[in-house]
Amino acid sequence: NINIDGVTELCTGESLQLSTSISLDSATYSWIDPSGRIVGNSQRINLSNPQEGSYRLQFSSPLGCPYADSVRLTIFESPRIDSILVLGPTCVNGNQDIQLVPYVTAGDDPNLSFNWTPVNGSAGSDSIYIVSNARSNNSGDFFLQITDGNNCTTDRELINLQLNTIPPLPVITQRDTICNGEDLLLRTQDFNGNSERYLWNTPLGQFETDEPELRLTDMRISNNGPVTVQVITPYCSSDLSLEFIPNIKEVPQAPTVTTVPSICAGDTLFLEASRVPGIPESEARYSWRGPQGFAPGVREPFIPGISENRSGYYRVRVQVNGCWSGFSDSVFVQVDSIPSAPMVIPVDDVCLDNQSGDIELAIDP
Repeated sequence: NINIDGVTELCTGESLQLSTSISLDSATYSWIDPSGRIVGNSQRINLSNPQEGSYRLQFSSPLGCPYADSVRLTIFESPRIDSILVLGPTCVNGNQDIQLVPYVTAGDDPNLSFNWTPVNGSAGSDSIYIVSNARSNNSGDFFLQITDGNNCTTDRELINLQLNTIPPLPVITQRDTICNGEDLLLRTQDFNGNSERYLWNTPLGQFETDEPELRLTDMRISNNGPVTVQVITPYCSSDLSLEFIPNIKEVPQAPTVTTVPSICAGDTLFLEASRVPGIPESEARYSWRGPQGFAPGVREPFIPGISENRSGYYRVRVQVNGCWSGFSDSVFVQVDSIPSAPMVIPVDDVCLDNQSGDIELAIDP
């Protein structure tokens, strides 16, 4: 008798190796597969993609004595990984879980064990691999190999996971309080990424900037309203910011000036600017312009002992909540000189005893 040595239970894709321990010079070997085809004529055979079934060895000694033996080969169907599906967003900020879900065609044994070996992360043995609290640094290659109860394994399957960071929620700020009709400058935090864009939604329309700021010219209360912004990168976008209402102050109307059109030199000139309706006087600031550097900051200034060189135009403007009005209409004040005191002199002499005579007097000059 002869004996056939070798593994007689294989998984699909494995090679069959059979041999006999008998080795004689001038002996002949014939290995016959399940289909009756001779597949070898040496002491051992190595077959790729073998058939399931009976393999027979026919052996003849140098003296012509025949011997035969056979073994039955069982081939188990190996499991197969058809695909690996990524469940979850690829834009992350540490608050999301990512699931790697394999789709598997089971072989002859449905009892499967999983072996996950990520490049960045811990190994796993669950059927579904979970990347908890995922961030962009969890990106990389993930390998999976599955083994069934017959010890048949799949090929080592690779999936490359690419995760990108979600920009943080932008917050809009206003650089300065502006007055009606001035330029409005809005800002948000700089994402400090690569190639990010900022998409602004305003009452005047939608604007896109490369920098984290937006300038709106000639902004008015009449077209003011909520503004939002979104940060957009080549891969991810932030959530829309909370609405921001720009702070635009009303410009007060120009005041009017009340005073006398003319005054004598040496007198006191009183000037008065009109009040701003609905605004306490303590919250209004006035600025005057007039001859000789006249520039007080009160609503009712006065000039005691005014001189002739103070003749000229006077005007005023008012500031409320940081916004200046335009100047009022200019009012001209004429400062007249004071004439010299007159001297009374007689025109002709009159005798004291002429009781009926008239005295004629004149003013000099």
